[in-house]
Amino acid sequence: CNNKISENSKNIDEIKEAIKNHQVLVGMNRDAVLSSRGAPDRKVREGVEQEDWIYGLPPHVLFVTFDGDTVVAVRQY
Repeated sequence: CNNKISENSKNIDEIKEAIKNHQVLVGMNRDAVLSSRGAPDRKVREGVEQEDWIYGLPPHVLFVTFDGDTVVAVRQY
C-alpha cells in the first residue's frame, strides 16, 4: 500500500513542476491545465466525454485531449 502513496505524491510533485514550467502531462485535470497553460485558443468536442483543447497556431500547435476531466493525450505539432 505504501507504494501507492509515494506514487501519488510523486505524481503531485510532477504535476506541480509541470505547471511551473507551463507543461501539460497525461493525467492532469482541467484545473491543472488551466493553471499551466491558461485558457485554450480553441476547444473541439468529440462525442460526449472527449474534448480537445488547442493552443497556438500552425505550425506550432499543442493539442490536449481530455476524456472527462482527465488529460489522456498531449500532442505537439
